[in-house]
Amino acid sequence: MVLSKYPLNDPRHAVFSLVNLLQFLECKSYPAERLLRTIHDATVSIYNDQQLLITTFIKGVIVDYSPETLYKLGATVGKLHALDPLEANTALSLIVPAQMRMESEVAYATKQLVDVSHLVSHKLSKRYTILLESLQAIDVHENLPNMIIHNDCHLGNSVLTQSGQVILLDWEGAGIGSAVLDVGFLLVCCDAMMPWMPSIPIRTFQVESDRLNAVIDGYCQHHRLNATELDRLSDAIRFRSIVFGACRFASVITGRLEDKSLWWETRYEASEKIAEIARRRFEMYLQADLG
Repeated sequence: MVLSKYPLNDPRHAVFSLVNLLQFLECKSYPAERLLRTIHDATVSIYNDQQLLITTFIKGVIVDYSPETLYKLGATVGKLHALDPLEANTALSLIVPAQMRMESEVAYATKQLVDVSHLVSHKLSKRYTILLESLQAIDVHENLPNMIIHNDCHLGNSVLTQSGQVILLDWEGAGIGSAVLDVGFLLVCCDAMMPWMPSIPIRTFQVESDRLNAVIDGYCQHHRLNATELDRLSDAIRFRSIVFGACRFASVITGRLEDKSLWWETRYEASEKIAEIARRRFEMYLQADLG
């Protein structure tokens, strides 16, 4: 079992958003942790001014980076996006908008930079300007089909079960959003367990098309990105990297962090190549659908 605690007066009502989502996933037989109810048949209990939620524990091992496993992970994400979001938005199970979407994340990162602008030295002013302009270049208005997304979709949030199935973990913040957000984040970090601290040396990093294609091949067994979504894939791939970089820069300027991690910059620079490879692969499936 997994016990999660939430503030009693949580303005985001995070626990009930998670309950609604997990109930819907269970109703659709989508693989995820399951809610465990109390003896009074409640999903949430209150103890010591905290809300408590208990879910099942999914046994498994760390997901590896082999194309075979990435194919399974892509398929798991594709199955999620194939669920009908309109079916989820009922009075019984209202799914809220996902967190960490482009508009709110870019706005937050921009504010972080603006707030430290008066502290930026002349030596770092060029870097500051590049970060700010890169954020402003992101088209944050998604205007894309909505579906249920995980929204923190990377290998570190998945597990490989004994039966060979890859299951996503950590559904807090999931909800309604654009499929490209999940796909973009997964593609840009499918070389490492944690998105910003991969195990390979930075000097040896290179975009590996076999891994990208494996994710897409698995994904397309259950869902397709349309042409409009593919046009926005590049922004979806790069925005998390530049948001991370901008926030880290602001923290370095204020002395809260040392400037040790440049992985966000490497990922940001690789975004265009990743998007190009991904678009070709997705278009191959779209063309096949047209006959």
